[in-house]
Amino acid sequence: MLNINKTSGTLYFTIPQNRKNSVYYYKSSAASGASYYQGQFSVDFYAHQAHTLATTARDTANGAYAQANGAYAQANGAYGQANGAYGQANTGIDTANGAYAQANGAYAQANIAYGQANTARNVANSSYAAANSAANTSAVSANSGGTLSAKQMNFVNTASITVSVTQHGGFPGQANIALTANVSGGQEYQYNTTTTTAEVVDSWSISSYRSGKYFIQVENFNGFLVTDILILHDGTNTNLVKYGTTALEGNTGSFTSDIAGGLVRLIFTPTDATSQLTFTRSLLTNRGGAESLPTDLMTGSDGYDLMNTLTITPTDLNA
Repeated sequence: MLNINKTSGTLYFTIPQNRKNSVYYYKSSAASGASYYQGQFSVDFYAHQAHTLATTARDTANGAYAQANGAYAQANGAYGQANGAYGQANTGIDTANGAYAQANGAYAQANIAYGQANTARNVANSSYAAANSAANTSAVSANSGGTLSAKQMNFVNTASITVSVTQHGGFPGQANIALTANVSGGQEYQYNTTTTTAEVVDSWSISSYRSGKYFIQVENFNGFLVTDILILHDGTNTNLVKYGTTALEGNTGSFTSDIAGGLVRLIFTPTDATSQLTFTRSLLTNRGGAESLPTDLMTGSDGYDLMNTLTITPTDLNA
């Protein structure tokens, strides 16, 4: 507490003169013009300390305020960066979605193209197979010009041949097709023996065919033979006739025939176990036919004895 009556002028303080409890007493002088006033004043130690603490607290608060402002500025900066990153992320998502949609579209188009390619491949394969088949079975010339295919026809055991002309591209057209036949007497068969005992060379159904004709050639180490053979059957027995035979060198073997298991069999007994037979054959259909006596018109039975059926009364020529 400063207790002086000086209301104007300058106060001069000196070091404390004494201390009582917590109060410091200072000696001061005041000058007004040439006159000085002297006196004592006291300062409360706790008030001074509180003032010091308040000042420190204020400075600390100001520092904290400045730091808070700095943190706020940094937070604002981070917020701006986060917003920027969010915008970029959204842009990235949009771009990725667009790319995904384009990829899906490309995938769908690729699948369509794959299906079309498969279809085209199948059509090409079919066309290739048809072309190969046509090339291997026919020779066709256009308007009497050059042959379109060098392949020749080869029909094996075919009773009839049908030639079809298909319009190209849906447009009507005409084709002149010339067929040249080279008939060699039917399909050629081959058989090789493995023993010198009787072997079945060929067989056919007795219910389907009545007779057969063979043109047959035999080759082995003993000689060569070519001959025609006719075979006829009645369902139980066979009859074989060999004719038109010509041979070179030695005996090649012998031919016989029989019926076994519903089949007519052509049998060859060779003189050499490694004989080679080459032949063609033609068969005539079994059309049924009578294999018993004709029906008796009087009794309705198959076969009859005239002596048992008719009553004959002898006539006495002398009577």
